[in-house]
Amino acid sequence: MKSGKAELQAHPELSMQAAALKERSNGLILELLNADDGKLKQSVVLERPRAYDGPAWVYMVGDAVLIETSDHRTLIYSVKTGAMVKQVFGYMVAADSESGLFCIRNRSNEALVYDLTGIEKAHVNVGSTIRFARLRDNGHKLLLLGADQKLRSFDLTAAKK
Repeated sequence: MKSGKAELQAHPELSMQAAALKERSNGLILELLNADDGKLKQSVVLERPRAYDGPAWVYMVGDAVLIETSDHRTLIYSVKTGAMVKQVFGYMVAADSESGLFCIRNRSNEALVYDLTGIEKAHVNVGSTIRFARLRDNGHKLLLLGADQKLRSFDLTAAKK
């Protein structure tokens, strides 16, 4: 395992990303691996926010990395630049790479759908704790299963453009 300095020296593109950080001490090298064989796909330097205490989960959706934190936030980063695009409140419960949409559960019964720029596309309150979510049909449909065992389907084609 290489140190952060060794990684930056070995990869000039990472070194350039690190140099662009406002606070270099907040830099974080994220390595994205191929799920099939575990080989390195790409590395990117991210700038951690001040209150960051580590990731709870990390997801790759399209050309973005979504990092879920332990303080109920999801951070959206560009894979190409390493820049933070936006922070949204809540935990990710569904994503669709083809459409570039993802769904956040903010309150227990509230789901919000965003695009990878952090623009809210839909906001629904189902009246029951959300237990399962899925984006279907290239992001045109949101399925939510509540604790009341009711499956709800929402058409996102009429949602915010």
